[in-house]
Amino acid sequence: MREQGLQLIYPPLFPLLIAAQNVLGIPADMAGRLISAIAGAFFVPVAFLLAYRLLPLLKAAAPSRIVNVASLGQHPIDFDDVMITKGYNGSRAYAQSKLSQIMFTIDLAEELKGTGITVNSLHPATYMNTTMVRAGGITPISTVEQGGEAILHLAEGGDMADKSGLFFNGMNRAQANPQAYDAAARKRLRALSLELTGLTRP
Repeated sequence: MREQGLQLIYPPLFPLLIAAQNVLGIPADMAGRLISAIAGAFFVPVAFLLAYRLLPLLKAAAPSRIVNVASLGQHPIDFDDVMITKGYNGSRAYAQSKLSQIMFTIDLAEELKGTGITVNSLHPATYMNTTMVRAGGITPISTVEQGGEAILHLAEGGDMADKSGLFFNGMNRAQANPQAYDAAARKRLRALSLELTGLTRP
């Protein structure tokens, strides 16, 4: 999975990394526990891995912005069963993965203070008219254009130049699940992310 993630090459001067992870929950016994984790069993380490692999380019192109596309659908991470081996549920897996992205956003924003790189996350829009939403039998209530506008606001908006470590609902700042603001939980998540990706970070 690490090799697949690193095939995504960004131009050296491209100052923006948008890590959009729109995944469907899958049974925990499909493709092994690691693939289950990557596909949403508790969070998405590909975004974690790509962000750190691309940091040299982002720092060289600073000011730069990282935007993690998450969701309002969030579920606290159970660190005693991060792979959800007990009573696997696809909706919970998705929600847990999205909260982990927000936690990573806050953690990385703190690490990158003073580097010229900002890191924010957002729920772009609710039930956009996408294949995933339609396949789930849900009637779309937002357009892809609305979601794209919210993402571009964080990526290009002049009012976002010095803002970092925040979560947005569309165009508006919002509060994530309380676990996102738990420094101890974020530390545990970072340690687990490093273990799964094989990265060595402070």
